Amino acid sequence: MANVNGSTNTDSQNNEETKVNEEVNENGSDTNKEGTPAKESAADVKAEVILNPELRAKKIKRQIEYYFGDFNLPSDKFLREEVKQKDGWVALETMLKFKRLASLTQDPAVIVEALLGSELVQISEDKTEVRRNPDKPLPEESEARRKEILKRTVYVKGFPEEGFTIDNALDYFEEFGPTDDVVLRFWQDKATKTWKFKGSVFVKFPSREAASAFLAREDVKYGDEVLIKMFQEEYIEQKRKERLEQKEQKMLKRKRPESEMEDKADEKGLPKNATLHMTKIPEGLVRETVKEQLEGLGISVAFIDYNKGDSEGWIRLFEEGSAEKVMKECEDGILKLKDGQEVTLKPLEGEEEEKFLESARKSILDRRSKHNKPGRGRRGGGRGRGRGGWGRGRRHDSSGEPQAKGVKTTFDDDD
Repeated sequence: MANVNGSTNTDSQNNEETKVNEEVNENGSDTNKEGTPAKESAADVKAEVILNPELRAKKIKRQIEYYFGDFNLPSDKFLREEVKQKDGWVALETMLKFKRLASLTQDPAVIVEALLGSELVQISEDKTEVRRNPDKPLPEESEARRKEILKRTVYVKGFPEEGFTIDNALDYFEEFGPTDDVVLRFWQDKATKTWKFKGSVFVKFPSREAASAFLAREDVKYGDEVLIKMFQEEYIEQKRKERLEQKEQKMLKRKRPESEMEDKADEKGLPKNATLHMTKIPEGLVRETVKEQLEGLGISVAFIDYNKGDSEGWIRLFEEGSAEKVMKECEDGILKLKDGQEVTLKPLEGEEEEKFLESARKSILDRRSKHNKPGRGRRGGGRGRGRGGWGRGRRHDSSGEPQAKGVKTTFDDDD
């Protein structure tokens, strides 16, 4: 997880990036994924960043204070194990295995000098080890703390999706005062198996008041781009509503013409001039073949009263007058199907159609009556759960410098 102290969980080598649910968990919590540290040789570590001594010292202090800070240390498996070994002390040699720190310096003496005056991190007498100040215990992890953090976290969008780094984010937010954490949000491109920045971040401010002060600023820009900003809890609610709307749209699309036809049967009867009698049916024909051909012509099919092996069948169409449209596509009443098959169609008219529609309407109402009997319910859980739809685990965002290995994610569509 990238944060104000300039680090990422992947920077600690042992921690896969923090993933923030793509839509974000509705409770707003970050989901930490822990992994095994990747051992790096000196050749694997990037060359030291060339900075003036004052700026480099500032970044080193920020980086190490993050490693031992309230947000990283509880979720950093590797570092947690290290601090258990020797009363909290961790060798500088070990700290230099963290690639972000190593990119700033590989000289323990430079680290010691940068940490002079730190209230959070102590230096051992022989200047070879560091630890979190015992007088500053880690806050207790609890639901109340999680909710408190959520209330002071802000969603910010509008950063360039290419070339934007955690250092860019940290340096940018410094001008707005102290922040506890900055999380870059990523999505996984499965085609290339790479992580790509979404252009948005989550920023944890020290207090609700500080977060509100940032949100109150007008026309906050990164370059020429005006940033979109809101409390994370507002963002979560916005995404929740979007998901509900998407589900409703999907449900509308799933609604079968037959169901809509039943509604019409209640209101004003079934549509007229929309029924076809089917004869001269080839052996082995299935109703799906007929439906596919008609819908390929732009005709909505409500119901086909036919079973494989029958010598005749009836087709009810969805729109009034659509039988005539079908017949215009037939030559001498013959509808050509795939694989060289064909059937003969004839539209029902007048009294013949009236009798058929009255019978169909009674069948529809009978089915509805049976379905609505007390105590009758759907079996098997229906759509949404059994097939991994609405109950599927949420997508996660990654932060920092993402590692694909060991990270289980799903494709993310949107922001």
